[in-house]
Amino acid sequence: MRRICISISIIVAVVALVLAVTAHFSKAFLPVTIASIFGLIALYMTKKEDLSKKSIYLSFLLTGIALMLSTYKLIFYPDVIEGTKKIDVEETSDISKPPETLEELEADDQYLYRHQ
Repeated sequence: MRRICISISIIVAVVALVLAVTAHFSKAFLPVTIASIFGLIALYMTKKEDLSKKSIYLSFLLTGIALMLSTYKLIFYPDVIEGTKKIDVEETSDISKPPETLEELEADDQYLYRHQ
């Protein structure tokens, strides 16, 4: 049971770290909480049996780094994307609407040849 809790804690801490460094940093708080809970359970079981705690400390280290990165990004990175204003496009071309049929194109060509 102890090994399962340690494994789950490390895996979820790595997932939290990956989420913390990507654009989905706001979703990293849930895996941080889950990794902390499983880490505390594993630490409690380890204290009962007096076993090595290095892997649990690794889990807490990864969880802490993910928590710090997520908190930093949440505080200092803006949520609003600037420059998304709607741009009005005006048609300012001097060229009239292009001909849609072959007859209109031929009529335009004849007009251009006559006035050269």
